[in-house]
Amino acid sequence: MPFVYAIKITRGREEEVMSDLSDKAKEINSRGTPQIYSVTSIPSLRGYVVIEAASFAAIDRLIEGDRFVRGRIKGLVKEEELQKLLVPAPIIDQIKEGYMVEVTGGLLKGMKGKIEFINKTKGEVGISLVGTPNVMPVVVSADSLKVISAESKEDKGA
Repeated sequence: MPFVYAIKITRGREEEVMSDLSDKAKEINSRGTPQIYSVTSIPSLRGYVVIEAASFAAIDRLIEGDRFVRGRIKGLVKEEELQKLLVPAPIIDQIKEGYMVEVTGGLLKGMKGKIEFINKTKGEVGISLVGTPNVMPVVVSADSLKVISAESKEDKGA
């Protein structure tokens, strides 16, 4: 039964380390019973590579001599923790009215605004744009928003 481990690496070298370790894992696995099952880099987890392997000894053999590997994290990575990293929560569940956001896609890309209303069923958010004379909220997809300031009316106690 495979276990999931994490190794600390030089930040910014995730793709290079993942490629090197994958090649080395193929070599190790070709010698006998497969010991390394997968080598993965998670974009939101910078400075780490996640490896699915049979044992700590297999990980130690795999990372031995790699110049960008800084060490093995003691213990296993729990499945719940890994699930959170692989499947991020939708942004619409993380925002509230009054939050300051930036539009990251579409015609309004780069514009900043304040959330006026949220329609979770449609996945849309109404924002009033900052620095424009427009007083009506503009409706945009929640997926094209990035939170700038998480200070809402409810947070202030109003």
